[in-house]
Amino acid sequence: MMLDFLFSSVYYNKGANMLNMTAQERRVIVFIAALALIGTGLDFAKKSFPGAKPIASFSSNIGKININRADDETLRLLPGVGKTIAARIIAYRQQKGPFKEIEELKNIQSVTLRRYEQLKDAVCIE
Repeated sequence: MMLDFLFSSVYYNKGANMLNMTAQERRVIVFIAALALIGTGLDFAKKSFPGAKPIASFSSNIGKININRADDETLRLLPGVGKTIAARIIAYRQQKGPFKEIEELKNIQSVTLRRYEQLKDAVCIE
């Protein structure tokens, strides 16, 4: 009969072999399932709390010096910046407030176009 064929040992063994996975295969399945659950949870949280800000985020400014917060010693780590220019950057910050754009470095005495080109990729403003 039709039902006997479905539950015959040949068909059943074929199905059992599909579930007979190695430990590594089981780990991969569990990992994929966990990723799917995490993704679903994150999507739900994003939709439930649209105004929420992330706790942490990746930044393209890794390894760059924030010229709005750096002290004299840190500023001197920048290419072409010695004691004098570091002091001028700090004085500019104190007089004008925090830098709004990196291009404002051009307003500092002794920061030539050539020096600015060296600095612009080594600094950030946050």
